[in-house]
Amino acid sequence: MSWYNGEPWVKGTQAYKDMQATHKMHLMMRKKLCQMDNEQIDAVSKIAEPYCSDREILLEDFATACPFEKLGQRPYIMMSESPYRPKGINNMDLAAVQGAFVGMFLLRPQDIGVHDATDKDIEAFCHMWRCYGYYLGLEDEYVITYKKCAYDVF
Repeated sequence: MSWYNGEPWVKGTQAYKDMQATHKMHLMMRKKLCQMDNEQIDAVSKIAEPYCSDREILLEDFATACPFEKLGQRPYIMMSESPYRPKGINNMDLAAVQGAFVGMFLLRPQDIGVHDATDKDIEAFCHMWRCYGYYLGLEDEYVITYKKCAYDVF
């Protein structure tokens, strides 16, 4: 993404155009999801024939490794069976995606090729993602920050 190398807040730059395109896609998805009922959303989001040559082996391994399901072990089922199913893209969705982008950088930077990063570097990286999250609609209390991560994880 040009967000890392460019200036996403300066009109006319590639990073700005990419940020605008991402914002527009989020808005379009919100609108599209809000126009559908839960059954329609479930139908269009289901992968009809997932292809994985080892799928059956993996399913068997998972069943063998954990033959008796524990309460809360599969949170996605709790969410899908909940009577409360928000539509659109909400703070949880945005925070989860932001966590995917930021999480490994915060937890194990050396394992993803970030060496000798100072606390100031990591704080700046988190600030950058805080700005991106804010622009894309993520409320501040859901943004992953360096201090929050250090407090929650360590």
